[in-house]
Amino acid sequence: MDGVDMTGGRARIGRSWDDIQPYYISGQGADVAGTATYGTTPFQWYKFTDNHAKDEQLQFSFQLPHRWAAATDVHLHLHVVPSANGAGGNEDVSFRLSYQWIEINSAFSTTTMTTPADTTFRVGAADANKHLIWEFTALAGAGHSLSSDLAVIIYRMSKTNAADNYTGDIWLRYIDLHVEIDSLGSISELAK
Repeated sequence: MDGVDMTGGRARIGRSWDDIQPYYISGQGADVAGTATYGTTPFQWYKFTDNHAKDEQLQFSFQLPHRWAAATDVHLHLHVVPSANGAGGNEDVSFRLSYQWIEINSAFSTTTMTTPADTTFRVGAADANKHLIWEFTALAGAGHSLSSDLAVIIYRMSKTNAADNYTGDIWLRYIDLHVEIDSLGSISELAK
């Protein structure tokens, strides 16, 4: 097969990119981003409101697949639709990312999450109802293995981060990880 190396009976491919969707989506408590009808369509989407009374959040979990090039960085993307144009093309939305990478046969911390600095995304003057992709800084994959679990919480920081000056809502279409892959799978269940 072109582009596939069958050395040692393993189907290896050249480095490529792939999307991974979460297997779990949830939110807890009063600060969860709710769902609402998008315009007059029948679509029910998650909506991070321009609500300076609270920071809204959603939780996700991803399982790193056997085709992943283990230990390479992963890129978390938000696929969003702003409800209105950014005034003057310079309104910003602040999101916080917290995560925990959980290895097979390793303890799941009950107290510790990794929380990088908040990320500010720009809403332009013609971005209303446009499908945008916003990417956080890459998450280091070094030391992490196949089938590990990446538990993620995202927050719109409209209450506690003054950088969030966008007056519209952010509709979340979906969230995904962009990962590098180097094989069609693995020979053993937990290692290549």
